Amino acid sequence: MKKHAVLLCSGVGSRMKSSIPKQYLTLNNREIWTYGTETFLSSHEVDSLTIVASEQYVHHIEKNLKKIPNSQKCSVVIGGKERFDSAYNAFCSIKDTDSKILFFDAARPFISKSLIKKCFDALDVYPCVDVGIPVRDTVFVVEDNIIKKVPNRKTLFLGQGPECFHLSLLRKAFEQFQKTPFPSTNISGIVQKFFPQTKLGFVLGEIHNFKITYPFDLACAEAFLNSGDFNEH
Repeated sequence: MKKHAVLLCSGVGSRMKSSIPKQYLTLNNREIWTYGTETFLSSHEVDSLTIVASEQYVHHIEKNLKKIPNSQKCSVVIGGKERFDSAYNAFCSIKDTDSKILFFDAARPFISKSLIKKCFDALDVYPCVDVGIPVRDTVFVVEDNIIKKVPNRKTLFLGQGPECFHLSLLRKAFEQFQKTPFPSTNISGIVQKFFPQTKLGFVLGEIHNFKITYPFDLACAEAFLNSGDFNEH
């Protein structure tokens, strides 16, 4: 069974307050999207990588891909208005009847090859898998500035990604979603909505697999790289 990776690189990143999308900002003299790209392309677990980008950046990515080893395994497709649209465009570009597929944000530069392997291995047990880390702080449920509930944080995890699926299940979920769309910030939520009996497996993530969303996150990423602690393996 083939293993496909999709790097979602078409977001606007308005919270970064930058003139360009955050995935194209430089981190130690490299654009952020290139970190995940290089890790996926150098992983023996990944048969192909599809990068989804807004139309204005497609040529830019194709040009810079030539500098990255194993770029022949990579293709670039145009993204859509929403996250689902971009994921769906990538999905449609893959012609297999069934395979394993994962989706990942380009704004998370520090995914490791070991986490990629854990995700694909977990799909041998579950039809879909998601990744997260335990919350470290107390969590409040707040309504109208009133704390209504303090959940037990032992059962709470922060979602990270990749989001991973068997292509056959994802095809069914996408077909249903197009008929009955609803607001969703992740692809796993679409599968759970239409196939609630499907077991969504969990893989423990990595604390350094964080998303660059705000300027503070970019400073943290630079400090992490300069510390020498990052190991893509």
